[in-house]
Formats: sequence, structure tokens, C-alpha cells
Amino acid sequence: MRAGWGEKAVAGFTNMMASRTECGATTRRRKSLFVAAVAAGALFLIAHADEKPTSVAAAAAAVEANMKTREGKAYDEQFSKELSDKYLAVMKDCKAKAGTDLRNFDMLVRVEKDGTVKEVLLFPPTKISQCLREPLLKATFSAPPKPAYWVDIHMVVKP
Repeated sequence: MRAGWGEKAVAGFTNMMASRTECGATTRRRKSLFVAAVAAGALFLIAHADEKPTSVAAAAAAVEANMKTREGKAYDEQFSKELSDKYLAVMKDCKAKAGTDLRNFDMLVRVEKDGTVKEVLLFPPTKISQCLREPLLKATFSAPPKPAYWVDIHMVVKP
């Protein structure tokens, strides 16, 4: 699929595979996720208040493990398609509101067995990623292969 915002790797990440959507979102599996973010303390975490936040290392390990399975690869593609279909207008609106803050970013998203989003990790926190956070925390996607399923969304923003 074509990426509406383009594709470029974010420094500090090792890309192994990407499936792009029409809105420019990519879900990725990586050998090493968010190591630089953890070391620099540059991670912005959004989680429901009644839950203990998931560590970045645990979420990254879950994404990597998920992408090693046939079911994980299939869900990755399905999630990307649904994100593009449901949130393209929201993404464009967030981009328009971002002004000059058009940095690329990643979102680790935890999807529960009923398809609801329960946690979102942002790196780095940008105006666009923060704008997308609330709609995603209210989102419902197709049911993942298992509960508490982590997906990595890589967003590349073209001016």
C-alpha cells in the first residue's frame, strides 16, 4: 500500500518489517524497540489511571514476540488497515493542528481481547501523537489473537 505521509526510519530503531497504510501509519516489528527512549527518559506514557503502566521493555518484547507468529503478522496487517480506514480523517486533522511539530513518532498500543485499546505509549510525544492518543484510547479494533496484545504503530509525517 502507499503511505500518505511517507516512510523513514526513526533514529535508534532497527526495522525488520513494515506494512504501510494509506494514512502513513506503519506497524513494525523490530529487533530493539525504544532502547534509546528508555535510556533518555523520553517516553511519554498514557494509560488508564486504575492500572499500573506497562514497562516499555515488556511492551516492546511483546510486539517482537507477536510479530514472530503467523497470527501476529496477520493481525498487524488487519490493525493497520482498520487504523487507516477509521482514523485517516482524525490523523489529517491532528496534522493540521500540529503547526510546525511534524516529527515522526511511534505508538505502542495495547489491545484487549474484545478489541478495545487500553494503553498507549508515545515516543516521542509530539503534537500529532498526543492528539491521536485520546481517540485511540476510545477505539475498538478487531479482536487480537490473544488478550493484552501489543501493536507498534510507526508514523512518518511529511510536511
